[in-house]
Amino acid sequence: MRWIFQQRATGRSVAGIARELNDRGIPCPLSADRHRTRHEWIVRTVIGILENPGYTGR
Repeated sequence: MRWIFQQRATGRSVAGIARELNDRGIPCPLSADRHRTRHEWIVRTVIGILENPGYTGR
């Protein structure tokens, strides 16, 4: 999570972050849900992390 916030703080796009996470083979946190058919990072997942009050301290 820290890496995602660091990348975004440098101005990197959310799509670029999601793409690199997938390229590195980092499992998406939602991949543990056996009901999901897609297991890769998508823009909406990264945005959800960046806006999550538990991670932002809001």
